[in-house]
Amino acid sequence: MNDGKMLAHLVDYTHQNYYDEHPIMYLNTPEMNYRIELFAGYVTSMDSDTYKLSFTSDAENQQWLDSVISQSRFQSNVDVKITDKILTLSTCTYDYDDARFVVLGKMVPIH
Repeated sequence: MNDGKMLAHLVDYTHQNYYDEHPIMYLNTPEMNYRIELFAGYVTSMDSDTYKLSFTSDAENQQWLDSVISQSRFQSNVDVKITDKILTLSTCTYDYDDARFVVLGKMVPIH
């Protein structure tokens, strides 16, 4: 957002050095707390496959995962598998009409 509210700071992940300093987020829910190991961040359209929630096969799921990793503006060493839970955070960006900046992370339960 233009005024810096909401998730506007996600776009800082366009820079490798920002990722290097902030590779982890935390998500606290009433049921479980999670360590979010960030593995990808990039600009995409609001109707891209980034937001896909289900896959017809493991191969399609792996293709999706490979695609989001290949688009990332930063490099990560996080080992992500199709069986992992993944959190996607999205905010507006003004690279083009209806553009979004997304950050994806592997959800690791904290016990």
